[in-house]
Amino acid sequence: KLLYVNKRLLDMGEYTDEKEFMSKSVLEHVFPEDIETVVERMQARMAGEEVTSEYVVRFLKKSGEVTYGRLNAVRIDYEGEPAILCNIMDVTELLHLQQEKILSERLATAGRILGRIAHEVSNFLSPILGYTELLIKGNDAPAGDPIHNYLNSMRICGDRLAEVNNDILALGRRLHFHVEP
Repeated sequence: KLLYVNKRLLDMGEYTDEKEFMSKSVLEHVFPEDIETVVERMQARMAGEEVTSEYVVRFLKKSGEVTYGRLNAVRIDYEGEPAILCNIMDVTELLHLQQEKILSERLATAGRILGRIAHEVSNFLSPILGYTELLIKGNDAPAGDPIHNYLNSMRICGDRLAEVNNDILALGRRLHFHVEP
């Protein structure tokens, strides 16, 4: 049973009417998958057991949208009876920013890895293309000899691989430089 809520909690839940908010049980404001955790901690706290006082819980706004709150709860005596005093801080935006930062770091890492892969492929590809070109220019085989087709196929495949490698390198640069904080 709720005894008191402040305006900030009402705002967090998108309620304008305190009575409407308080007409619901505490658990009706909690995201269904988090109810078990909240109940276990409330029961343990009311029984006088040591329980983590601060944790993040998903709450439901009036619209049904999920918001995240850092809950700090302690057991108190209220009018001679045990009660729980809760402070809730909206951490929705903070959690979203943390997730964006993690994603940015992962993309930046992927970009660096792609850049290293492209660099290594270039190191192997350069001599292959260079020696193929030398073989084509220094080839003394007669005009109908299949060696001409083989060498041209090698050059075409090498050029295609170089294009793909350049695309990988460009993608790696975009990922690395675009998302770094």
